Amino acid sequence: MTSKKTIPSGTAAKTAIISSVFWLAMGTTLGFVTSLKLSYPDVLSGTPYLNFGHIRPVHVLTVIYAWISMAFAAAMFYMTPLLCGTKLWSERLGVMNIWLWNLGIIIADISLDLGINSGREYSEYAWPIDIYVVAFIFVPLGVNVWMTVLNRTVKGIYPTTWIMMAAILYMTTDYSLTQSVEVFHITGLNEALLTWWNGHNQLGIWITPVSIAIGMYLISKLSGNPLYIHKLAHLTFWGLFAFYSTPGAHHLMGAPIPEWLKSFASVSGVMILVPGMAFIANALLTMQGKWKLFVERPPIRWAITGTLMGVPLFFQGAFQQTRAINWYNELSLS
Repeated sequence: MTSKKTIPSGTAAKTAIISSVFWLAMGTTLGFVTSLKLSYPDVLSGTPYLNFGHIRPVHVLTVIYAWISMAFAAAMFYMTPLLCGTKLWSERLGVMNIWLWNLGIIIADISLDLGINSGREYSEYAWPIDIYVVAFIFVPLGVNVWMTVLNRTVKGIYPTTWIMMAAILYMTTDYSLTQSVEVFHITGLNEALLTWWNGHNQLGIWITPVSIAIGMYLISKLSGNPLYIHKLAHLTFWGLFAFYSTPGAHHLMGAPIPEWLKSFASVSGVMILVPGMAFIANALLTMQGKWKLFVERPPIRWAITGTLMGVPLFFQGAFQQTRAINWYNELSLS
C-alpha cells in the first residue's frame, strides 16, 4: 500500500495568508460600498442586495472572521512550530481547515446578503453558520496549535504561544456561549448582554491578544534582542484575559441592567491599561540598542508603529468605558 502524499511544511500557513489577502481585498471593497451607500443611498439602488443594511454586516464580519482571523491562523501555523522547535502537528488538517474556512465565509456572506440575519450586531450569522464556525474553523485551528505545543521539543513556552493558545480557547468558548441565544431562545436583557459580550470580546480576547502575541514575536525576532522581561509578558497575558474579557456591559450603560454591573464594566474597562501599557513598555524596551533598525527595516517599522498606536488606543478605550464619559452619551440620546 502506498502512503499518502506528504504535504510540505508551511503549506497551511501559505494557504491561510493567501486566503487572508484575498478576503482583505473583498472586505475593503465591501467597506467602500457601505461607505458609498451611507453617503449616497441612491447609488446602486437597482437591487436590495446592495443596500446598506445588507452589505454592512457582510463587510464587518468578512473583515473580522475572514481577513483578520485567517491572517491570525497563518501566524499561528508559522510561529507555533518555530517557537516549539517542531513541525506543525498536521499540515493536512491546517490546509483542510483553511479551505473549509473559505467555504464557510462564502456561504455566510451570501446568506447575510440574502437577508438571513440574526439581527444582533456583530453576531449576525444564523445559528447553523455559527455551528459551522465553531466546528470547522475554531476547533480544528485550536487542535492543530495545541497539539503542536504538546509535541514541542523545547522546555519552556514562549509568551506568544501562551497567548495564541488562550485566545483560541477563549474565542471558541465566547462564540459558543454568545451565539447560543438563538438555539435556546434567550431574549431581553440577557440576549443583549450576551450579544455585546461577544461584540466586545471579538476585539478583547481575539484581535487584541493575538496582535500582541504577533508583536512580541516579531519585535524580538527582527531586532535580534530577547524579549526585555518575561514578567511583563506574564502581566500582559493575565491582565488581558482578566480585564479585557469582562466589560462587555459597557456597551449597555444606558440600558436597565444592574448598576453594579455597569460599575464593574467601567472598572474592568479602565484596567485594560495594565496589560496594554505592560506590552507597549516591554516591546519598546526590547528595542534597546537597535532603534536604527526602525529606519532600516520596513517590517520592524510596521511592528513598532502598530505598537505605538496602542498608546492612544488603550487610553481611548479605557476612559470611554467609564460611567462619567458614558453619561454624556446617555444625555445625548435622551
